[in-house]
Amino acid sequence: MKHSFLRFCEDPQPDLALPAGVQALGRASGGQLAPVDQGADWLLQLSNDRRGIWMTVAEGLRGVHVNGRPVHQVAMLRAGDSIHVDGRKLQLCADVDTRAPTES
Repeated sequence: MKHSFLRFCEDPQPDLALPAGVQALGRASGGQLAPVDQGADWLLQLSNDRRGIWMTVAEGLRGVHVNGRPVHQVAMLRAGDSIHVDGRKLQLCADVDTRAPTES
C-alpha cells in the first residue's frame, strides 16, 4: 500500500503524513505553514479518501497554485504535485509500494 505525505520544501518541518481523513494547514506562530487542529483557522484542508487527495482552499485566500495553475476552491492532487501557497512550496509525495505482486 502506498502512503501519501506532504513535504514542506522550504521550512524545517517534518513531512506531514496524510492518512484517511482531513488534515488542515494554517500559519504557525513564526508565519510558516503548519498543521492546525480542527476548529482553528486554516488556509488549506487536505482530504484523503478512497477517491484520492483533495485540497480545499480557504475562502478569500489567493495565490494558491498547483503545478503553476491557480486554485480558488478545490483541486484533486496526485503524487508529485507541486503546491505553492503564501510564498511557500509544498510537494505531495507517496512512498513506493514495495509489496510483491500477488497472483490472481
